[in-house]
Amino acid sequence: MSKKILGLVSLMIVTIGLIGCSIIGNIKGDDKDISVDEEMETVEASKNMEEKIVDNDDLAITVTQKYESGSRIYKEIGYIVQIINRKSDTDLEITISDMSVNGKKNKPLWTTTVASGSKLKDEIVWWVGDKSDKYNPNVKTIKDLKNVKGTIVVSDCKTSSNIGKYKINIK
Repeated sequence: MSKKILGLVSLMIVTIGLIGCSIIGNIKGDDKDISVDEEMETVEASKNMEEKIVDNDDLAITVTQKYESGSRIYKEIGYIVQIINRKSDTDLEITISDMSVNGKKNKPLWTTTVASGSKLKDEIVWWVGDKSDKYNPNVKTIKDLKNVKGTIVVSDCKTSSNIGKYKINIK
């Protein structure tokens, strides 16, 4: 009985070893580096800026940077924003609507929550990879973000009641 168990354990060890070697061989055998794939040409660029788009007793939102990141297949272009919730008793939900870039309607992605009395860095994102023309027809590079207009909508997280709407114009 113990010879059978010993034989079975030995067979399992040899099998696991062969499987492991096979996996390592496949990994080492693939010489093509996918990071240099022509379809995945990566772009990263940024431009520092400092533009207050909302500043009142309750809330401050400042655009600190324009950025571009990704590849031709999936690329993000947008703004990095610093948000300060000056309310000490209310968590805020912040969204963006009615956006246009250089006069053309766009649909960037942005909804965030900022806890009462705290700061947060977040991103307003235009997705400009494959099949994005429907949402952002005129934004292809960081240089295209000009004359950006829209509305920032601020709500109370608990009650969803509207706290304010702020028209913005980012140059």
